[in-house]
Amino acid sequence: MYKFLITLFLTSLTASYGLSAESSYTPEFEPDYRPEISSAEGGFWYMSDELEKKIQTSPYVIREPRLNEYLSNLVCQLAQDYCKNIRVYVIDNPLFNASMYPNGMMHVHSGLLIRVENEAQLAAVISHEIAHYLRAHHVKRYQRLNKGRGLSIIFDLILAGSTGVYLPLSDLGAYADAMAFSRKHETEADLYGARLLSEMNYDPQASAELWAYVEREREADQSKNDRNVFFASHPAMADRNSILTDAASKIKQENPAANELGSERFKQVISSVYTSMMKEQLALQEHEQTAEVLARHRSIGYPETHISYFEGELYRQRKGEGDIENAINAYTRSTQDMNGPVAAHRELGYLYMKSKQSALALTSFEKYQQLAPDASDSKMIDYYITTLRNQ
Repeated sequence: MYKFLITLFLTSLTASYGLSAESSYTPEFEPDYRPEISSAEGGFWYMSDELEKKIQTSPYVIREPRLNEYLSNLVCQLAQDYCKNIRVYVIDNPLFNASMYPNGMMHVHSGLLIRVENEAQLAAVISHEIAHYLRAHHVKRYQRLNKGRGLSIIFDLILAGSTGVYLPLSDLGAYADAMAFSRKHETEADLYGARLLSEMNYDPQASAELWAYVEREREADQSKNDRNVFFASHPAMADRNSILTDAASKIKQENPAANELGSERFKQVISSVYTSMMKEQLALQEHEQTAEVLARHRSIGYPETHISYFEGELYRQRKGEGDIENAINAYTRSTQDMNGPVAAHRELGYLYMKSKQSALALTSFEKYQQLAPDASDSKMIDYYITTLRNQ
C-alpha cells in the first residue's frame, strides 16, 4: 500500500528569486494555443495526451457526477477564459496532491479533498496549479530536462505502457517527481495563484491556513519525513506561510470582498464520497496522521457517526494498548444514529466475540443482519449468529 507522502509545492518566497507579493503575471499563451506537433513542445504535449488516454480508462479515477461537476465548475471560475482548456480528473489516491499537465489535464487526489477544510482552501491549491499552467512552467521544465538524461524518465513512463491499459499510480508519482518545478516557478505559482483566488473573492489567507494544517499533520509522524525527497529538498513550511500570510494581507487590502470560504458547499459535496475516501486513507496504516485527519473532520463538522466509525477502524487496525476498548466505544457512538455506517454493528460483533462477550456479539450481528440482509458477508454472519445462539 502506498506510503503517505504530502507532496506539496513548497518554496522559500524570498527576495533572492527576484519575486515579491506585489509581483503580477499574465498567461504565456492564448486560450486556443496548441503547439505544432513537430516541435519539441508539441512532442511534450503529445506525451501528456498519451498519459491522459490512460487516465481516462483508469480504475483509479473517481467518476461520481456531483463531485466532478463541482470541481469542473470551480476550475472554470478560477481559470476564466482558459476554462475550456482544462479537464479535471479526480484520482482515487490518498496522497495529498494535485497536479497540472501542459496539455490542460489536471489531477486532484482524494487525499487532498479529505484534508482541505473549505472551498477556499481547495481553490487555493487549484489556482496554484492553474498558475503553473498559465505560466507554462511545464514547458520550461521540459526544456531543461531535454538537455539531459531526465527526459528519458518521462518517455519510459508514458511510452512503455504497452504491457497494460492502466498507468500504475507509482508510475504517475514518478512522472510528477520528474516534472517537479523549480523554487522560482513554485513562488510564481503561489503569488499568481493568490491573485486568481482573490479575483473570485476567495479569502487568500486560506492558502497559508491549509499549509499550516499540513505541517501539523506532517509533524504528527516525523518518521515519514526522510522518505519524502520533496520535503528534504525544499525550505521549511514556516517561510512559505509567513510570506503567503503577508501577501494575503496586501491582497485583502486591495479587495476587502475577498473573504469567501464556501464551507457548506464544499462539505455537502465531499460528504457524498467521504466514506470511500477515508477507507483509502485508513489503508495507508498511517495511524498518527489519520488521527489528525479525523480530528480535523470533527472540527469541520462532518457527520459524527462516520467520524466515530473510522476512529473505530483506526483503533482496530492499530491494536495498541487499550485499543479494543477504544474501538468498541467508537463503534458504539457510530451506531447511535440510523444514518451511521451499518458496518459498525458487524465490527462490534467481532470485537465482542473476541473479548468473549457473546450476548453483545449476538445482538450486534443480528442488528447488522437486519440492516444489511443482502451484504456480501451474509453467510458468514449467519454462521456466527447460529454459533452464538447454540452456545
